[in-house]
Amino acid sequence: MPSRSNPGLRRLLPSMAIAMLSILAFTGLYTAAYKDPKPHEIPVAVVADAATASQLQAGLDRAEPGGFDVRAYASESEARDDLLDTEVQGVLIPGPSGDRALVTGAFGKSPTDAVRGAFEQISAARGTEVVVQDLKPLPQHDSRGMSSMWTVLGTVVPSMTFGAILTLMGGGLPARTRWLALATFAPLAGLMSAFTADAVVGALDGAFWSVAGISAVLGLGVAAAVHGLGRSFGLPGLGLGVLVLLVLGQASSGGAVTPLLVPDFFGTVAPYLPTGAGVTMVRNVVYFDGAAIIQPLLVMASWFLLGLSLERVALRLPRLAVGLPRTAAAPAAA
Repeated sequence: MPSRSNPGLRRLLPSMAIAMLSILAFTGLYTAAYKDPKPHEIPVAVVADAATASQLQAGLDRAEPGGFDVRAYASESEARDDLLDTEVQGVLIPGPSGDRALVTGAFGKSPTDAVRGAFEQISAARGTEVVVQDLKPLPQHDSRGMSSMWTVLGTVVPSMTFGAILTLMGGGLPARTRWLALATFAPLAGLMSAFTADAVVGALDGAFWSVAGISAVLGLGVAAAVHGLGRSFGLPGLGLGVLVLLVLGQASSGGAVTPLLVPDFFGTVAPYLPTGAGVTMVRNVVYFDGAAIIQPLLVMASWFLLGLSLERVALRLPRLAVGLPRTAAAPAAA
């Protein structure tokens, strides 16, 4: 056996096994999420009575089973308000001489294209044409609507890294010092993220303070959660943080296609993970005047509180941590 003839290789086998499991996790989750993007219950509005909405729902279900959720609205103004609040992804206004449709391209190119295609299909079945108006078009400096996702990912990974480093190298520090470091890191991370996305790249031009605030909240939640997991469960806890917050978080966020076009499991968990919540916050603050960001903020607060709670667990039950250096005991008084 090679391990008998080369003891050094034998010591590397656990690291190699971890690498293989990482390949399995990254490749498996990403390919499962993105191998066949298609609509999954995308909410759309139709300004018509409930019977007409049911007929349109049945037609779309035949063409794309489970792809769209048609909701009836009594007035165009009410449907437009919900569209701008990101409650629905498109509005169809049927008319005797032709149909009109309202969309918001800033929500994402893929879901907008899917909604546009569904409306064109409905109008074709009615023997009419549809005129589409984009109420929130994407700007030229973010023409595919992907800047929100990459800004969030660019904050999540370094924040995870900082939380892990604080766990590995700050074990001997008092809890107050470590959490002060986290509180200092978060606003600095927010400023750096906004400076890069706005001033350097120009991808989210004109949204400096909005991006800075969101990235600070995101960085604090992610770093605290990773630090808490590491403090309570040691190296396995850090590995769990990578698996859930990075691998599953990025896969479920939907990337360029948004959670509305990934399989149900990924779309369901996306809003409750930092990456999905972060993308929603950045996109909605930058392009939708801060619509529907209460839930994402609560999600980030929950991840922060989880990390803080796990820290308290670690202080009471320090033996849970596996694979971390022991905290040095305080010297006895003379």
